[in-house]
Amino acid sequence: MLSLNTHTFLRMKTMSRIKVAMALAIGATNFFGSVAYAFDQWSMNATSCTPDAGSIRDNLYIGTAGTVKFAPGKVGNIILYCPVPTLSWTPTSIAIQYYDDTAAPGNHVTAQFIEMSLGNATGAGLIKSVATVDSDPAPTTGGNSKGAIKTFVHAYEPKSNAYYIRVDVSRTNANANETIYAVVLQN
Repeated sequence: MLSLNTHTFLRMKTMSRIKVAMALAIGATNFFGSVAYAFDQWSMNATSCTPDAGSIRDNLYIGTAGTVKFAPGKVGNIILYCPVPTLSWTPTSIAIQYYDDTAAPGNHVTAQFIEMSLGNATGAGLIKSVATVDSDPAPTTGGNSKGAIKTFVHAYEPKSNAYYIRVDVSRTNANANETIYAVVLQN
């Protein structure tokens, strides 16, 4: 059994350690900064997007493990529409995760963030491309997917507009490997 003096000594030593730990934490916060950065993101894998009628009719694509790519021997333009839910934040960038093994013209993946006006007034139903990201500037190598991002400034107004992302996977050469993995919006 510990004596009262030993118990008091151990308690004081523990309190001293806690004070040192708190001092180090406060010091580290002052040294490294205490600014918190908000970051919001929405994403959708490619197979969750809806293909257009021509992509379906012409059997242009196959969807595997969340990705969409060309069916063997097919060329053309696969078009996907990805609905964007009402976000509680304003998007400032659009990104894609893709595979594009050639920089040759006509073989690439693009995604457009699109705004469609709502209501009964003149102009309702009109669509406007807010921003487009393209795989062309940076083809992939070594069999790995890659990401591309495009920042933008836009007055996001989900009460007056519907938003979606249009993805185009284009191929003019049946040997090119064009694949879309996912689309992403971030602030």
